Amino acid sequence: MTDSVTERPYKIEFTYGPDNQRVKSVLKNNGTVVRTKYYSLGYEKDSTAAGARQLTYISSPYGLVAINIKDTNSDSTFIVETDHRFTEY
Repeated sequence: MTDSVTERPYKIEFTYGPDNQRVKSVLKNNGTVVRTKYYSLGYEKDSTAAGARQLTYISSPYGLVAINIKDTNSDSTFIVETDHRFTEY
C-alpha cells in the first residue's frame, strides 16, 4: 500500500487504519502542511488554512441518498439521484 506520493514541491502522505482503509491524508508544499483530510465511514473532513469543510454521506438501504456539506459559512444538504437509463430489464 502506498504511504506517500511526491511530485516536487508537493508530497501527500496517507495513513491507513487496521482494516487497510485510508483514515487520513496530509498534503505538503515544500514541507509545509497545506491540507489535511480525515476519512471515516460516511464522513470526510477537509482542513486548510482557510477553514474546514465536513462532508457527511447519508445512505439508505438502497444506497447513497444525500450529502451534507458544512463549512465555516454554510450548511447545505444535496439530494443524490441515480440515473437508471442503462438498466436492462
